[in-house]
Amino acid sequence: MKVYKKVSEKLIGWIASIYKFGATKDGGKTWTEVALPEEVGEGKNKIAAIHISKDTTGYLLDEKGNLYITSDSGASWDKKILDISSLNLKNGVISTSGSPHAAIKFYSESNGIIAFSSISDGAGKTWIAQTQDGGDTWSLETLDFGDRYQLTLLHITNDGKYLTISETKDTDVLELNYE
Repeated sequence: MKVYKKVSEKLIGWIASIYKFGATKDGGKTWTEVALPEEVGEGKNKIAAIHISKDTTGYLLDEKGNLYITSDSGASWDKKILDISSLNLKNGVISTSGSPHAAIKFYSESNGIIAFSSISDGAGKTWIAQTQDGGDTWSLETLDFGDRYQLTLLHITNDGKYLTISETKDTDVLELNYE
């Protein structure tokens, strides 16, 4: 089972598998299940990544490129769309098998970045999407590493300037300055 965990300095955190989402207010001692957006969950779209930016504000990306934003700890969700339809992804989705293949980081209410990988045209590829309007529009760029890298484990710094990824063939780690 894949798990993503983010805990803020105030012991508030979120955890997710591909079908479930939970929250803690005590640093992980106890967890409460959070209601997912209607299109996400068992038998529906899988969770690809989560990001918590404030105690009650967070982001959830599903495998089809839908970004859900909450400002009330998951009681309600606003949907934004990252259009991945032109990328020719295997099964039309962002990979959710094995290690996390996606990451979200909003470093302000308007500015955010999503990094993700999947199989496209028979090869592993990695993309970066950026928004400057809270997710209403996105610029999408393919990162070309040849056949060497497919994003598996990643981290985007809080300011959105650095992306650290590991490759799938070896145990190398690559850090990119992304401005």
